[in-house]
Amino acid sequence: MLGECEIENSCQFCQKMFKSKTHVRTHIEDLHFPMETPCPCCEKIFLSKPKMLRHKSKKHPGYESEFKKKRRKNKKKQGGKKESKKALADAAAATTEAAVVAT
Repeated sequence: MLGECEIENSCQFCQKMFKSKTHVRTHIEDLHFPMETPCPCCEKIFLSKPKMLRHKSKKHPGYESEFKKKRRKNKKKQGGKKESKKALADAAAATTEAAVVAT
């Protein structure tokens, strides 16, 4: 009998089994729903996004999209630290408490 994990990692279209959900998604995009995707570096057209990403990682290893550049720049402005959810919740609670005490 197949385990629950194995069922989740099978293609819903052809029932092929994979090691991870990521591999299933890549398989589906690549074989069942291919969509022409241009390389953002050289404009070469690929039959699927996974194939374009494979090309880009091999042929343009230093390429960084404008989105990633902006994201990296914003992280540097914030000191490179991500606020944890707990820290944000604590700060919100402290602000709410201060507002209640002030009234």
